[in-house]
Amino acid sequence: MFVLLKNIAKRSRFGLLLLFLAVGVLVSRGPYHVTYMEGQPVSSYAEDSSNSSATNEEADGEIFVALPSLNTTNYVSDDELTVRGGHPDTETSEKIRNSSSDSSEQKKRKLILFWTPKLESDDWNWGLGDGPFSGCRYTNCEFSSDKSRVREAAMLLFYRREEPNFPSYRHPRQLYAHFSREPPQQVTTGYAMYGDVINMTISYRRGGNIYAPYFEVQRRKEIVGGAGGDTGPSSVEPYRPRIDFASKSRNVVWMTSNCRPRSKRDVYVNELRKYINVDIYGQCGNYTCELAKKHGNVYQHCFERFERRYKFYLAFENELCDDYYTEKLLNPLKHELVPIVLGGADYRREMPEHSFINVFDFQNPARLAEFLRRMTKEEYNEYFRWKSEYVLVVPDIECLLCEFLYSSPYARGRQVSPPYGKNFTAWMYNSCDNGIIDRLSEKW
Repeated sequence: MFVLLKNIAKRSRFGLLLLFLAVGVLVSRGPYHVTYMEGQPVSSYAEDSSNSSATNEEADGEIFVALPSLNTTNYVSDDELTVRGGHPDTETSEKIRNSSSDSSEQKKRKLILFWTPKLESDDWNWGLGDGPFSGCRYTNCEFSSDKSRVREAAMLLFYRREEPNFPSYRHPRQLYAHFSREPPQQVTTGYAMYGDVINMTISYRRGGNIYAPYFEVQRRKEIVGGAGGDTGPSSVEPYRPRIDFASKSRNVVWMTSNCRPRSKRDVYVNELRKYINVDIYGQCGNYTCELAKKHGNVYQHCFERFERRYKFYLAFENELCDDYYTEKLLNPLKHELVPIVLGGADYRREMPEHSFINVFDFQNPARLAEFLRRMTKEEYNEYFRWKSEYVLVVPDIECLLCEFLYSSPYARGRQVSPPYGKNFTAWMYNSCDNGIIDRLSEKW
């Protein structure tokens, strides 16, 4: 239509007048919002559809937007939109702050709406209002579970185990964020019902819009930015183990309650036990941790006991999925236990050098057992040297959310590019391979 009017305008003054009238009518319509058409769920939002095939239809006084596909040029790359550990890439974040710090958009408080409960908690146990953001880098955000405020919300949060029941109203700039730090097989509602409605992920997946792992390992501030610009490890004292190697009378310990996980970790453990002693605590073993019953904290008090008696802990995940690692690894790292990992994560990228032992570095459980039995005191203590240079950090999801709204390209009006393309289900399920142990065991 604009092309036609433009051509007319070139030929006559009357055509030029028509062009100005058409622009005026469109501008006077005001901001559009997105709702759901019968049998046609909205896939995402498109505030600027000049480079897409988006079309508008009127129905009952509202504007329905046929949104562009996710592979249009309107979307930015995943890397540009990823916030890791609350700290986006330095160069990108500096450009964002410098370009938009004085804008009215930055000064306006952002509302984040809990659209589904999380394990029967309407506020996901994070709290309501602006209090949860008081210790964050960006604080001008607010949590609410009042669904009547949906038109105000910059972001709606959907938890993995709940039926979404999407609202009928949706603004073109509104984010629908799916939150899950568990593998796809544990999302009881399934991903199919989200279709292409979700346009943002908060996940343990590094390819997601907000990277939210169970924990991260970061260099100590004394090393990366200490006084006088000191950037070397000499600025901190070398870590000295508190517990003597000789006092650890047992080799391997494992605590678990899932006896038949999809990862088949139990198959590996049963083979490993043929060559080295493995004491199993919990519902799947013969040992119990009485401290857990006494103090009500399964992890802290039990691991304080484990580190005094055992050398190694089996940090075996129940799913073998890309980027997935959990508190099973965090707990031994917090204590003086060397974790033996089995999972789908790239541990060399995620963890400090020489802080873990990976089962996939050994041909079979017998070779791993031989390596563990021959380890000397000096070799064992090497696995704790990383503690002098690194700290364990649990990301504050609240802070990550507010930071995304203010410091990512989204804050500059750019559209969010969902990492999964058009298939949310495939993006999650294709990241897991729980047949690895079965294939390896054929060669044992």
